[in-house]
Amino acid sequence: MSLVLDDLGAGWLRVRDDVDVLTARVDLERGGTVFNVRDLVNVANRFGINFEELRGVGSVRSFVDSVLRYRELKRRRDLDGLGVSCVRTALFDDQVPGVRMFLSRQYVGNWDEMGSGKTFMALYTYAFLKEKGLVKNALVICPSLVKAVWRDEVKKHLNGIRVHVCGNGTEVVLRDLRRYSGEDFCVLHYDALLNDKVFGLLCREKNRFDVVIIDEGHYIKHFSAQRTKRVLEFLRNYVQRVSETDLSSVGMWVLDMKKPIVWILTGTPVSERPSDALILLRILDPFFWRVTKAQFESHFCIFKELVLRDGRRIKKLVGFKNCGDLGSYFERVSIRRRKSEMVGMPDLLVQDRVVEMEDDQREVYMNIRKGVIDRIRVL
Repeated sequence: MSLVLDDLGAGWLRVRDDVDVLTARVDLERGGTVFNVRDLVNVANRFGINFEELRGVGSVRSFVDSVLRYRELKRRRDLDGLGVSCVRTALFDDQVPGVRMFLSRQYVGNWDEMGSGKTFMALYTYAFLKEKGLVKNALVICPSLVKAVWRDEVKKHLNGIRVHVCGNGTEVVLRDLRRYSGEDFCVLHYDALLNDKVFGLLCREKNRFDVVIIDEGHYIKHFSAQRTKRVLEFLRNYVQRVSETDLSSVGMWVLDMKKPIVWILTGTPVSERPSDALILLRILDPFFWRVTKAQFESHFCIFKELVLRDGRRIKKLVGFKNCGDLGSYFERVSIRRRKSEMVGMPDLLVQDRVVEMEDDQREVYMNIRKGVIDRIRVL
């Protein structure tokens, strides 16, 4: 592993390797060859390093060597027992806690910021469980535009894992669900659940899926939305077909065969008001089924009563309270990190995704296109 030391001036030194960048102030009184221990504590904390294990190092080089040695040992310890033969992509250090979180509970939410690799962490965990013989198939429920992302991510990161993507349109979805023949992943979009025939067929086939992944979970935050009701109905009375295997050696829960493994992925669990989180909390923690929306909002929201001209009284949201409690609720059942806090992660990539049109969409598009071309020719 290559190391580069840069003098940034004003007593600051930057240490770069193939993965991370360490920046700290050097002790100028000793000619810039020794780090100031007091200033290095913050650097050590930022990189998850137990600074007590680095005491006694003197030169810049010995400090860097100690950091790299400690980090490699920490990585091996974190990954101990998590090796998966069918995964061709290595986890970043700060993705390991995400996988550990998925393995710590049966219902888990991942609220990591966009670009942190939530999809890959879910794929890695699924591959780990499959290799242990705990699960066979997974159902992914996501927005229509994201279905191709799941297909591409599986092909990119996993070997020997098959994906069945259902198309759009009632007849197409019904056809594709009937054609599902036990592929590892079945990917379906939210709006497909709104059709009674599709929903009925999916409910009859649900015991074929050992894991349910709800991607872009903020799509089910509204209580009155039909897609929210359908997702909740699908998850209820779910009988899971898995084998009982003790994975306590890697700190994993003991599977409850009467409940599904459910993972919810979204970078925005709360977008407007705390009540956005109640549906997600109900899925992740049965306790919150006893909490009504009114009770939840009363605890977290500040309302002001307004009297309208016609004499009607309404409540207007003017602020929030007890926000720390919401963080505590989420902390028990989910994980949340900003991308800037995750060490060694690559820059956010912007990719173009090509979405194929359905036959009826293509017909409309071609008619419009022909009309535009005819209009241009007239001009």
